[in-house]
Amino acid sequence: MALPVILQGTKFRVYISDGVTAGDARFKFFCTSTNKTLQEQTNFEEVYLSDCLDPDQIPARSSRPTGTSWSVQLDGILDPNQPVFGYVAAAYRARTTVEIKVVEDVVGGSSYTGFVWVESMQRAAAGAGNTTCALSLRGEGTLTYATVA
Repeated sequence: MALPVILQGTKFRVYISDGVTAGDARFKFFCTSTNKTLQEQTNFEEVYLSDCLDPDQIPARSSRPTGTSWSVQLDGILDPNQPVFGYVAAAYRARTTVEIKVVEDVVGGSSYTGFVWVESMQRAAAGAGNTTCALSLRGEGTLTYATVA
């Protein structure tokens, strides 16, 4: 029996570009992010059509892809001294995009790179507990895919 390889959560990593450095060194690990989600979606236009040969049948849905979209959701512990959070906050305040890279950091895993708008930033604290942050990042344009070597 062959068991599946399970990707450990710490191997699903998010990196944010510093916007200055050239090459892959521009991506800095968002180390305080504890929950990460990358969602890819196909958008459709749909219509319900009758069967031309049997018009008494209930119409069936017919869909046509009209576009794709993607987004990233992050939440974790807020560390205002981490430069990565500063890159995101600066992009939000300037209403500009920031480059992001999401990596399944194992041989044969996937790497996804693209630009995102910061849709929302949330900071929260309960009593004397840790201060948390949540980010909603809206993909802009194409998400570039590569296989991790």
